[in-house]
Amino acid sequence: YQTALRGVKYSSTSEDPSVTTRTVSFIVYDGQVSSAAVTRSVSINRVNDVPTLSSIETTTLSYTEDQAPVVVSTTIVVGDVDFDSDADLEAANITITSGLESTDVLSFADSLGIVSTYFSAGGVLALTGTASQADYQTALRGVKYSSTSEDPSVTTRTVSFIVYDGQVSSAAVTRSVSINR
Repeated sequence: YQTALRGVKYSSTSEDPSVTTRTVSFIVYDGQVSSAAVTRSVSINRVNDVPTLSSIETTTLSYTEDQAPVVVSTTIVVGDVDFDSDADLEAANITITSGLESTDVLSFADSLGIVSTYFSAGGVLALTGTASQADYQTALRGVKYSSTSEDPSVTTRTVSFIVYDGQVSSAAVTRSVSINR
């Protein structure tokens, strides 16, 4: 029995476990009498899980010259299983990762404690501010694409979304934007 008792292992299937110390009790029984309990404390250390983005449209978004700015994604979903231990996100970057022209614009109307800055040289819209996952999801669904050109290139743009939880960034999700003159 000693070998068996030494082989007992603890694990948790939770992605965001409570950090309350667990106590494991060992009692052996010889068929007549149980031993006194011997206990072992197990402390729990959380790890930060990567935030996720999903459910962005797979269809190409169409933008026509002189059109008002268009929302890039109305279906993007933000997730982070660290909901109990770290429910907030800190930032997001939305980037035109291919096809960028100097006249392309990504925009967001600052709200929900989230502030935007557009860096035209790199085609990066930076969103910053500590806010809930739901607020960042709303913000990402409010990001718009437009072009100030009277003769825009018809090269397809690829717009990439990433969120940051203060420690790690999500994998990118993308949507293509076709340009019509």
